[in-house]
Amino acid sequence: MTESIKGLFETYSQRLELAVDTIITEYCSDHDIRYDPSHESDVMKLTIDTQFEDLNIETLPYKGKAASTFFSNLISLQLVSVLPTEDQDLLLNKILAILDISIHLAFTKFPIEDIQAFPMQTLNTIMLTCSLNFVVEQFGAVFFDPRNLQRRLRLTLNNKLTGKNKPGSTLLQIGNNILPRLTNQLREHDIFATRLNGFIFDSFDISDRLLLTADWKLNDFQKTYLNLSKTKKWPISNTTNTRIQRGLLETIYGDYLKVSLYFTSDFSTLIDELNFFKNQKYRGQQPTFIFHMNNILRSLKETDKKYAAVPDAKLEPKKAIKPEEIAIIAEEYATKVYDCDWILDSDDFVEQFKIPKNRRIIALQLYIMLSFLYNYNENKWTSIMNDINSKHKKFKAPDFGCSKLDNDLIKDTISDMLTSIETHYRTTDLEFYKLMRYVVSYGEHEWKYLKLKQFNHPATNDLISLSDFKKRKAEEHLEKCHDVKRPYTHKMGTAKLTKIWSIKTGLDEIKNKQVDAEEKLDSYRDDLYFIFGNLEGKKQELETATEDKKSKAAKELNDLKQEKDLLNWKSLRLARSLGYWTRFSQVNENVGLDGLFDADLILKEQNN
Repeated sequence: MTESIKGLFETYSQRLELAVDTIITEYCSDHDIRYDPSHESDVMKLTIDTQFEDLNIETLPYKGKAASTFFSNLISLQLVSVLPTEDQDLLLNKILAILDISIHLAFTKFPIEDIQAFPMQTLNTIMLTCSLNFVVEQFGAVFFDPRNLQRRLRLTLNNKLTGKNKPGSTLLQIGNNILPRLTNQLREHDIFATRLNGFIFDSFDISDRLLLTADWKLNDFQKTYLNLSKTKKWPISNTTNTRIQRGLLETIYGDYLKVSLYFTSDFSTLIDELNFFKNQKYRGQQPTFIFHMNNILRSLKETDKKYAAVPDAKLEPKKAIKPEEIAIIAEEYATKVYDCDWILDSDDFVEQFKIPKNRRIIALQLYIMLSFLYNYNENKWTSIMNDINSKHKKFKAPDFGCSKLDNDLIKDTISDMLTSIETHYRTTDLEFYKLMRYVVSYGEHEWKYLKLKQFNHPATNDLISLSDFKKRKAEEHLEKCHDVKRPYTHKMGTAKLTKIWSIKTGLDEIKNKQVDAEEKLDSYRDDLYFIFGNLEGKKQELETATEDKKSKAAKELNDLKQEKDLLNWKSLRLARSLGYWTRFSQVNENVGLDGLFDADLILKEQNN
């Protein structure tokens, strides 16, 4: 960077800082910047015009799209400078002010297409530089609020982004960076992930998003846009180069949960991910599982150094147990109520992690996981299955629903991690190291048979008790076996003819039921004639009825009206099928069905 460019950059960095302070002082005193964006306010316009009055885009050393880089660097530097703010509310206001300034510069002050992508880069910088808790709980809750729709529309060019060009590709980077860092079990993380996914999907044209050839299609299992990362040569977000460094004890909870999830619900996804990094060009990158596993192991080692093992945590030497002691122990464990010792809360988990016994439990779990993965290849698996087949004929092999691990690079990485665990505990806790080696080398080898879904016959006593309700006494069976079947007699000459003629054909159902439609319509007319007569009689009866009989007469009149309406509907429906629909203009409620056959009736009724 030349001296002139460096001086220009420093000048406008200071002016940008003054602009942020002005927005916080003047705009935030009368408005809530969280839900009332400032990018179109008079205060923003006056502030930016004052601080950037002499800035001419055409005379900048940066031209074209490089001007967007100039503004992005200014904003990034300003964001880094406000991060040490201890007051979280003030920090949020400053970040929103910086975001609004970006929007105002790109769309109002300098409405040039080349720099309209840098506000989205500002959002990306916010997501990367701020802590994950701040992004999820404070910034995300405000940014995705319905009241901030205008902010989001400005960033996404009114939801008209394309995945292969900025700012669309920058938005996909945001998803690639943030989503893998979230923990599924935390409610706030689930809500934030859903809102972020919705924001990303809404920002692109639906036909563009659903194209099978689109290289930015979301991978539901890994929560990343891996295809986009491959084509754009961007680093995958879960590598150590792009991850924001946080305190080890603050992240051990999330890392432990994600590693556990792979073995409890996403084992096939784990194998697919490990096999995916088979190509040499991914040598410098890490799968998510390896990344989180390394974090836990690093935390274990550093915490062991910080919190030295206490004497009561060491393993007791082996000694013979007396028979009376065995009885006491058996009774104690038979009456013991087992509860989970691990609390699924990040703060309490961190405190428990400081206890050496708990750290060894986690280390043993990780050691077994890694040992299992190291042996989960086609050769080892075939050898184990053949060995089991030779000893156990009736068994069902476990079905993991996935292929075997076939990646030498990952196997070497797992081997290094196993060696690292062994080396650490061989020097710090020799007894635990021996126990760990025994479990994997001997105990685990024997447990493989127990973990198979064996086919075992139930006990004979269980079979007898289960079949009691199906048994019958011998004398009951003998009484039934000599019953004589009732003789069969035929009625139609032979048994075969009787069987044939007894089959129902449906002829009886339609016999003597065919009615002429015109005759049916005439019968409807007759019925309606009598109903009209009854209606007139009921109306007169209602007028002359006493108070105690009026309710009954009104009910009968209402029933007759309903019957008349139903019959009118049936008759008109039938008349339409017979072609009388062209005469429906001759019919109304007073004339009735007779109007179909006498056009003068409707005229007389209208004249009256």
